[in-house]
Amino acid sequence: MVFSITPAQNVFKSQKQIYLAEYYAHQKDGKNALKHYLEAIKINPKVPISDSYLEAASIAFRLNKNKVAKDLLKQSITKQLAPFEFLRDFKNLQPYKNSKEMKEVLSDYYSLENQYYRELKNPAAYMEFRN
Repeated sequence: MVFSITPAQNVFKSQKQIYLAEYYAHQKDGKNALKHYLEAIKINPKVPISDSYLEAASIAFRLNKNKVAKDLLKQSITKQLAPFEFLRDFKNLQPYKNSKEMKEVLSDYYSLENQYYRELKNPAAYMEFRN
């Protein structure tokens, strides 16, 4: 017998990784927190809410993994359409707001936002739902 993983199982597995990431973040274990956030995103990039991407980015910055942080910031836009102001003003990213990576992502925001829309499977349905 062959069992395939259903989308619902992916959602559950991804959410479980986010809970573990939040637990480790609360325990001040940034290395394990980041590992679990990245695993959640790898399992299903559409599941974590933009907060999770931004929390993971702040941990990556704290661990001096600025390239990882920048990738997470970009994905918060291209996968979850994090609003510009939300990204700019996110509390845990404030210590890094003047970093080169943060400034680059914010200056590329509208290009990344366009990428989000280009990757939608059914943009017309999305726009209908949004209005």
